[in-house]
Amino acid sequence: MNRASITRERSVALLIAGLLLFNPPLLLVFAGDSSLFGAPLSFLYLFAAWAGVILLVAVIARRSAPPGEADPQSRQQAANDPGQSGG
Repeated sequence: MNRASITRERSVALLIAGLLLFNPPLLLVFAGDSSLFGAPLSFLYLFAAWAGVILLVAVIARRSAPPGEADPQSRQQAANDPGQSGG
């Protein structure tokens, strides 16, 4: 398998997981009156799931980028160095 197909499979799996995480039947599990540290469990679940999905998207994006593009500092250095433009 090449890198593009693995990235595509991971992205689709993350989409399905995100849809399941925010599906109303699962949200209703946390819809009770219980709280943790003074915050309702439903809010904590929503923000934790949201942060988890964002974190996983970042991991997938970083792993799918070519080695030079994943590092913003090297991208900035390449933009500042006109000698590497190849033209």
